[in-house]
Amino acid sequence: MPRRFLTTSIWRTGAEKTSLLEFLFKIELFEVGLSSFDRSKDLIKSLLLTEPDRRPTIREVMNNHWVAQHNDVPNTPLGTSMFFTTKAWDQFREMFRESLQTKRKEHSNVPTLMTLDASKNPLLIKRKINQKSNPENNSHKVL
Repeated sequence: MPRRFLTTSIWRTGAEKTSLLEFLFKIELFEVGLSSFDRSKDLIKSLLLTEPDRRPTIREVMNNHWVAQHNDVPNTPLGTSMFFTTKAWDQFREMFRESLQTKRKEHSNVPTLMTLDASKNPLLIKRKINQKSNPENNSHKVL
C-alpha cells in the first residue's frame, strides 16, 4: 500500500471522527496563546524523553504552570446519558453508517484469493515436501 494513500486514509478518518464529535458534543475549538504554546511544548518535550530518570514526575507535571492554569473545570453536567436517548443519537448513527459505507469496496474491485494448491509460495511448498517425507515428525499441518 503506498504511503501517500495510507496517510490520506488516516487523515480522512480522523477528520470524519472530529466532525462527528463536533456535531455530537458541540465542541468548540479554542485558540492557545503563543506563550502558553511554548510552555506546553517544553512540557511535552520533557515527557517524551527516552530516559525515564530524566522525565518529570507526576507532581512536577501537575505543578507545571501550563497544566496548573487549566485545573479549573467548569461545573457542567455531562449530557452523555441523555444524549443516547435523543434524536441526536439516531442522527449520529446514520452519519456513522454513511461514513462506513463510503469506505466499503465495490464487489468488482475485491481481489479473489488463490487456493493453497495453486499457490507458488516457497515456504508452503517446503512444508508440503517436509510433511510428505516425515509425516510423524511434523507438527505443522498444511491446510
